Amino acid sequence: MLGATRIIIYESTDNKVFKRVVSYSYEDYPAMMGSGAFYYDDPVTYYGTPGYYYKASVYVYAGDGVNGTERNYTTSSKRAIS
Repeated sequence: MLGATRIIIYESTDNKVFKRVVSYSYEDYPAMMGSGAFYYDDPVTYYGTPGYYYKASVYVYAGDGVNGTERNYTTSSKRAIS
């Protein structure tokens, strides 16, 4: 299995103080996890407010469901455009 177990989106008006606005879990969006030699999917979409800044904290998992590793990666912030 390979994919994201959780994706948390954060929002800011000033690119300094961020607050959590939405969270996605693979239990609710099973397409976030997959298996096979090549895997790609687009299971969730979040539409932000133009002019606001956003970043994501993504928990990724690789393993067989019993033995594996989960790590957290946080993206850099980006400003939403209209």
